[in-house]
This record gives sequence, structure tokens and C-alpha cells, in this order.
Amino acid sequence: MRRTEYAVLIVDDNDEDVALLQRFLSRSPIPIRSVSLAQTGNEALDKIRSERPDFLIVGETFVDMSGDEFLRHLSQTTPLDAMPVLCLVSNDASIAAQVSRAHRFEVVKKTMLTPEKLRDAMAESIERVELRQARNRAETLFALLSENISHPIALTDAEGVLIAANKSYLSLFRLDESSVGQKLGAPNYDEIFRSSEHQAEAREILRDGAGNEIRAKVKRLFVEEGGKRVLMLTILETALDDEPDASDAPTSEPAERETNVLRKFERDIKDAIQTASIILRAKTKRPDKKNLDELLQEHRQYLRFVALAAECATPSDSSSTINLGRYAQEIVKWFEKSPLMREGISFRCECDEVWVELGESALVGFILSELISNALQHAFKGRGGVVTVAVAKEKDQAVSVVVSDNGVGLPAKVDKPFRTVGLLVVSSLVKRLEGKLEIKRHLGTSIRVVFPQKNPRGA
Repeated sequence: MRRTEYAVLIVDDNDEDVALLQRFLSRSPIPIRSVSLAQTGNEALDKIRSERPDFLIVGETFVDMSGDEFLRHLSQTTPLDAMPVLCLVSNDASIAAQVSRAHRFEVVKKTMLTPEKLRDAMAESIERVELRQARNRAETLFALLSENISHPIALTDAEGVLIAANKSYLSLFRLDESSVGQKLGAPNYDEIFRSSEHQAEAREILRDGAGNEIRAKVKRLFVEEGGKRVLMLTILETALDDEPDASDAPTSEPAERETNVLRKFERDIKDAIQTASIILRAKTKRPDKKNLDELLQEHRQYLRFVALAAECATPSDSSSTINLGRYAQEIVKWFEKSPLMREGISFRCECDEVWVELGESALVGFILSELISNALQHAFKGRGGVVTVAVAKEKDQAVSVVVSDNGVGLPAKVDKPFRTVGLLVVSSLVKRLEGKLEIKRHLGTSIRVVFPQKNPRGA
């Protein structure tokens, strides 16, 4: 998503180039919040970790390393898909220019630099990053859906280029993996892409890979960035060769119910992914000791738990529901194999069968991620212990989730108002669940979340 203002870091040891850039930036129509300077590669890497700028302008060489060496170090420590980078080079044939283009950074020759050229290059770099992020989000959604839906699914861009497709889609149209990256759009693809509703659904006649006509229920979902559509997710929900047309008979109640469940499943997964992204952005703004690589690992962990929730989901009459006890056990199994585990630490699960909706379970997964991670990192201080995860059904259709340990306990100052990033995140997620949060300190730490059960299946 485009920022309202950008914090720019200039990495260059040439005083004249720096002065020129600062003058151009002061007149730039792109909103600039601040401009800082680093004259060496190592100084720049330190500032990127501590200040977390929104935009980098990088020179060609520094006292301690060359520009291409700096970019290689940068790519190893920073998620560059979310970082616009503009590289200034002496000529197009330089090694720095080649490395920059290999990393998909914008490249501008110093001799060609003007205020207009700087503005255009920055705008192009920002737009490129936004498109990469939009594509990443769409591909994540595609992967989650393709694991749980057997219907043909495809992800395409504005030009009709196939970004991803599941096996059902490839088989239906007689395509193979080499078709990914190729333009496959129909003759009227541009009209469909521009004119369809944001979440469109229609019955259409298509042609399969053998040229045979097939009647299908087609669902389309669009991903927008910067106010324009950039990607389209297509789901051919039902092949209708042997079914009457919609004009001949009304849609059956079970089919309509299945459609509604699928729609809510998609919406819940999208909401969960968006929540994970919001948490990541919030953590990047907090003054903690985590570097960007650690934050990216946490974000991947969150997405893994979203996928795990989707895998555990089963359809009910009106939505997809999850056995929260089983889901919590699967999360514990993941942590038992994670790098956070140390010798002498073990888990105990006390998880009952409690059914909740998919959207609620994803939020609980994020809460468990924070609480279990905190316990493994801080509770035991070099000694062993036990982390207990409990899920139970309370009275009045409420659900309780508890993470406790027999470790050293939380410091007395860590309480309401919450001072740690982890507890701030948990508190925010509990509010989303319309629940309450309790912290107890006795022979360790116990954190309990209670929230209302919206789908009391099995009650």
C-alpha cells in the first residue's frame, strides 16, 4: 500500500552527489518525511536495521565496500520485496548497474539525473514494489485456496499472463507447468478484467483444451494496488455439462449454501492474511531489538498458521468451522520442531473439542504464536520447564485458551497497560474476538483468553 510520506536514506560518500540529491528531494512531488545519510556500507546497514527507512538511494561505491557488495549484503538481511531501491551508477555497463538490475532495482546514470528523472525513477520503484507485494498476497491466497478447493483455479495479471494455476485448471485446459508466465488470456480478456465486478460470479460457456464447450460457474476476485486492478483470481467452481442452465431451473438450496460457505471461506482467509500483514507493519514501527529478518520469519510463521487453519477447516451449514483443540495441538507440534525449542523444555496439551469459525481460529492461532514464542524465549532463562496449552469450553458458550509455564514469571511492570510488543498484539487480537485477557503470576506465568463461541457446533 502506498505510504503517505517516505523516510529516505541516501547511501553515498560523494558530497556533491549527496548535496544534489538533497536539493532535488526537497522539490520532489513525492511526499518526503525525512532524509538521512550514510557514507559507508556498514553504516547504512546499521541505519536500515535501526531506522527502517521507506526508500533507499544507493551510490556506486563506498570506502568499506563496493555498491554491488552492499546490495548483496542488503538482500541477505532485508525483505527487499517491500523496499524501493534506486541505484545511481556512472554508466550502464558497470557491475553495480548489472547487480542492481538483477535485484530488480531502479537504475539511473548520474549524468542523466534531473529533478524530473529522480521523481520518475522513485515513482517507478515504488510502483514496482507495490505490484510485487500485491502479487505476493495474491499468490499466498491462491496457494491457500488451491490446497482446500478441488475446482480449477488460476491467477492472472492485467495482460492475461498466467501467474499460477492448480492441477485441475491445467488439466482442464490441457496446459503444463511451462504455461506459467505465458499469456493465455481470451480475446475478450481485457474487457473482462476491466468491466467485471470486484467479486464477480457468472455462468459462462468456455472451451477446454480440446476445444469442447463447457458450461461453468465462474467466480472472479480482483487484487487492486494504487487504485487499479493488477491481478485476477478465477475459480471455475462447478462444471455444468450435465446440469440444467440457470434459466431452466432455480439454483438448488444445497448448491447456494455451498457457494455461500466458499465465499465466507475466501473472505476469512483474506482477512487473516491482512491481519498478519498489519501485525508485521506494527512491529516494524516498534523500538524493539528484532531485525527485519526476524520479523519476516515471524510473518512467515503467521502465514503458515493461516494455512494450517485452512487445512483443519471442515464445512458446516453456514461457514467453515475448526476443532480449535485439534488446531492448537497442530500449532504445538509445529513449535516442537521450531528453532525456539531448547533441551529440557517440553509441551503439555490439554485441549478439548471446541468448534469455532475459521476467522476466529486464525486470530487464536496468532495469539498462540505470540504467547508460545514469548514463553520459549523468556520463561526459562537457561533452565528447563513445561509450557502448557489448554483449550476448553466454558459456560454460556464461551471458549478459553490458556498458555502457561512454570518459568521465572513476567516482570511486575509487564501488565496493563501492556508494555511489550507481544502483549500489545495479543490484546488487540483479543479485542477482535470480543474477549478478555487475564494474566496470572504464580509459579510461572499463565495468560488466559476467553471469548464467546459464535458457532456452538457439537454443543
